[in-house]
Amino acid sequence: MKSQDTYFVVPPVLVGRTPSVLFGQTTIPEAVASWLDINGYGKVGVDYTLTQLLSLTNEIRSYCSENNEPTETTMKLLAEHLIKGKSVERKIRLDNFELFTTPNGVRLIVTLIEDDNIKKGVGNGYSIVDAIVTGVKHTLGIPEATLKCCKIEELRNDSQQVLGIFGDVSLNTEENRILQSLIEKKDKPQVKSYVEITCNNKVFQGINSSHNILHSILMAVVDAFDAMYRLNS
Repeated sequence: MKSQDTYFVVPPVLVGRTPSVLFGQTTIPEAVASWLDINGYGKVGVDYTLTQLLSLTNEIRSYCSENNEPTETTMKLLAEHLIKGKSVERKIRLDNFELFTTPNGVRLIVTLIEDDNIKKGVGNGYSIVDAIVTGVKHTLGIPEATLKCCKIEELRNDSQQVLGIFGDVSLNTEENRILQSLIEKKDKPQVKSYVEITCNNKVFQGINSSHNILHSILMAVVDAFDAMYRLNS
């Protein structure tokens, strides 16, 4: 970290990029401290304590053990909580929604809870994603927010992998019971959605996994707007 030329063969600035810190289960406090400095949280021992740095490092490791690398938005929410002491309580929650097809595209009727206030709105678009983003931003009264990116990933179906491994194997009663319990598990999400929402030149990421692709996209969008509210408060 003291000599970037050991791992940057081409300086990022030459290709229009800036250096970034990647996080994982083996993240060290020095890497977290570097990220905090880059993102305006100051320096350890001056703007926050070593105890806070270690707590944030452990939280990042724990997050990465259950998920992939945290997004910039996730990192900022963790830092706001553990470095600045802000609450982790959500500001925006999904209450209910209905989706319809119309002659002009798709319409979403959505009910959100902002703190303790119930808000209802309608969004129209040529696609499901357009209708969802339009509906959420109009419900919250943020017309300047726009969708920058939306990615949908189908998660691996473990039951198909299990069948592929044991399909031709002769199993006893207990082994069959265990195999069926693996195949019939329905608590694992089937799809993961990732979105980026821009507002006032800032980018907010939302990510959500679910059995239902529509619910996954909607919750990812709601998560991005929730982060927008929490990080701007």
